[in-house]
Amino acid sequence: MLTRDEADPNQSVKPFPLHLEYLVRLWGLLDSRQCVVIAKSRQMLISWVVAAYAVWHARSKPNQAIFWQAQQWEDAKNMTCHPKGASMGRCQFIEANLPAWMRQNITPLEGRLQYPNGSFVQALPGGASKIRGNTPSVYISDESAHQEEQEGVFTAVAPLIQKGAKAFFISTPNGTSNMFATLFHGRPVGTDMVGVP
Repeated sequence: MLTRDEADPNQSVKPFPLHLEYLVRLWGLLDSRQCVVIAKSRQMLISWVVAAYAVWHARSKPNQAIFWQAQQWEDAKNMTCHPKGASMGRCQFIEANLPAWMRQNITPLEGRLQYPNGSFVQALPGGASKIRGNTPSVYISDESAHQEEQEGVFTAVAPLIQKGAKAFFISTPNGTSNMFATLFHGRPVGTDMVGVP
C-alpha cells in the first residue's frame, strides 16, 4: 500500500511503513475493538491507517456503511474522495494505488466511494444532525476534539455502538473539557477516581 506525504517535496508517495510496530498494533485494535479512542500528534500516519481500515472493511464486507466525519466538509472529503479529475482523498488514493489485480470497479463521487458489493465510505461534515438518522457499520470522527457538537455526536453514535457498530474517535488533543478528552480518559478529566483499583 502507498501513502501520500505532501510535506515531502522529494518523495511525496511512499510505501506504507509496516515496520512501525505501533501501526501494526493499531490495526489490530481497530479490527478487534468496537470503540477506539486515539489521541495523536501530527505525522504519525494514524489517519492513513484508519483510511486503510475503512477501505479494507468496505472491500471485504458487503453492504457496509462507513461514515467519516470531520468538522468541515472539505476535510471529510480529503479523507474519503473527491470527484474525478480533482486531487484524490486518502481512501480514494489507497484504492487507486493498489496493484492492478486487487482493484475493484469502485465509483468515486464527491465525498463518497461506492463499492460494487454495496458498501461505501461517505464523508460527513460536523454536527450531530449530520450523523443522526444514518446507520453506520463503522463511524470515524476525525479531529474529534476540535469538532463542535461533540456531545450530540456521541449521543447519536453511542446506541449504534451498543448494537454492534464500530466507532473510532481520532484527534490531536484540544484541552481537557470536551467529549473527546472524556472518552480518551474514560471519565471527565479532573474527577475523583475513588474506589477504582
